[in-house]
Amino acid sequence: MISLEDVRPVGLRKRGENALILGLALIGGLVLATMPGQAATNQPVWQAPGAAYYCDTYPRIPLAVNVVRIDRSQKDLELHTTLGGNDQIGMAVLSKQVQFINPQVGRAIAAINGDYFYIERPFAGDTRNLQILRGGELVSSPGEDRAFFYLDAKGEPHITNALNSFAVVWPNGKSTPVGLNEIPDTGQAVLYTTAAGISTRVEGTDLILEHSGKGSWLPLRIGQTLLARVRQVNPQGYSKI
Repeated sequence: MISLEDVRPVGLRKRGENALILGLALIGGLVLATMPGQAATNQPVWQAPGAAYYCDTYPRIPLAVNVVRIDRSQKDLELHTTLGGNDQIGMAVLSKQVQFINPQVGRAIAAINGDYFYIERPFAGDTRNLQILRGGELVSSPGEDRAFFYLDAKGEPHITNALNSFAVVWPNGKSTPVGLNEIPDTGQAVLYTTAAGISTRVEGTDLILEHSGKGSWLPLRIGQTLLARVRQVNPQGYSKI
């Protein structure tokens, strides 16, 4: 059961081909370019309806401060998170991830590296904290020692910490904590979704699950209790997802 009921996907709900996206990309290699030699100023370097980009530089330190200011009442602006593998965990520079955004959703006007990530294979690019994609799909669980950014049900921004309380309850009533789309620690159970890739990509015993009963199923979302049954047991690992 996933018990982070107050956490919501980052974004203002607006559709249409003219929607502008302020991208919050989680894996990447570049941010908005610094303007060399520019002194501290309150004048925007770039502006669009509801958004403005400022860059203050202090050559003596040296230091560059890049700021994008948005009007949250502007309904055609949304905040999005991306995955480095497009529709799955992976690694790509920020400019590449911006290209993953479907043009029918909108076009990116600004982007920033949003989180630290694991570099170990096979899940290089897995964010070290909670990540929820547009539409509410949960792809990464919260990190115990790291705060994360989210918007609440009223659209108000917050930065806080949360703990992973994901667990599977077996028919005998016993409970086992589970991770999500990550390399398992010794003896740890991990749930894999399509965000992990085409297979589980690790050795071990895999329980292939299928939907059991009524109610919601996939994509995985927060605040759910899912009913499943084991369709197949694969003792070799590397199961197709």
